[in-house]
Amino acid sequence: MVSSITKTSLEFAHKVNMPGFWRSELAIAANCGQLGQKAAGNDALQTFLMQRPDIAKLPREELAIWWQPDMVEHLIAGLSKAGLEVGGRHPGAHCDGCKTEQRGSMGVRKYYPEDIKAPRKA
Repeated sequence: MVSSITKTSLEFAHKVNMPGFWRSELAIAANCGQLGQKAAGNDALQTFLMQRPDIAKLPREELAIWWQPDMVEHLIAGLSKAGLEVGGRHPGAHCDGCKTEQRGSMGVRKYYPEDIKAPRKA
């Protein structure tokens, strides 16, 4: 069952209408995939991959730079339904790979809940 949030998200992504803004194409591709609109999803996926070809190699790692693990998996599922070939299923947010891999391919530091420390009392 597809949620109304997915439909609303797709409508919003179409309204953004910013050529060259890869996040819009990502949203359109993933949401179309989730909605079963394979042709439209694949068109958006191809545009997205032209803008960001690096994401095709390691989609989870690249998307994890910007989104939480549950959102990454939702995006991956939609992109997969739109035609992106994605190998393997990510075991979860706290797998060994996540704990040891602290930087994405762009060198951005990834933060996980265990990295956040409570402030010291004076």
